[in-house]
Amino acid sequence: MKASLEPGEAELASAEAELKIIAGLGRTAAREAAATAQIAETRAVIAEQKTLIERLTGVSIVTSDPSAGSLVLRLVTRVDATPAFAMAMDDAGAHPKHPVPVPAHDETHTLTVTFHPGTTAVKDAVLEPTGVPMDDIVQAARASGAAEANLQKLTAELKVRINATHARCEALGALANTLSMDWSASLSQIRVGLYGGAGGAVAAVDVPLEWPLNGAKCRVVGLAGLAPAVVAAAAQRVEASGYATVTEALRATRDALAASGHSA
Repeated sequence: MKASLEPGEAELASAEAELKIIAGLGRTAAREAAATAQIAETRAVIAEQKTLIERLTGVSIVTSDPSAGSLVLRLVTRVDATPAFAMAMDDAGAHPKHPVPVPAHDETHTLTVTFHPGTTAVKDAVLEPTGVPMDDIVQAARASGAAEANLQKLTAELKVRINATHARCEALGALANTLSMDWSASLSQIRVGLYGGAGGAVAAVDVPLEWPLNGAKCRVVGLAGLAPAVVAAAAQRVEASGYATVTEALRATRDALAASGHSA
């Protein structure tokens, strides 16, 4: 009896093995079909985005890769001369003088955008050359999900930020040549010696990354090296909404401190 069953068991084992192979092949085929469909969806999405992008001034497509879900763009931004008001120097500086801004010119960047597969949802964006703070813009694009105009908005906001970064860096760089000041292109807050570095008083000033464009204002958000009571009294005498320039914010703060009884 046992001998007569053995061939049947062998055939059954063989059949089970064949079924596993077939099932494996089926799963592989299904995965390949899903991947192919996803690439096709991504290809369609990128085609739609390319159509929208081509309507923007100063934006052109370099390459697109549906398999990777990425699009490489060339951004040409007309960078205006830094507004004259932003270049004003502080009276407490070593050499208060009005510098001449760089004339208007074009700047070219390469933007690589990666999408979540099959959607218009932005996964990541990288701008080259580096130096333009954009983390907040990319984060907003990610949070927008699969909005149709997501990429249009991302590129438009980056072009504005490129313009603002040039003006902000030129204005703050010129001011730093005359004052004791720490600043960075990527950080909104700067630190300035309130009285030209004398006396140890330091002001922390919020200078938005979009300043001096779009009506952005500068605000003194902290004072170090001064008595708390003096700082509290001076805070009541300055505009809470801020000032058009760092120079105006510093001057208003010094005036407020003087009116509160503080002398340098």
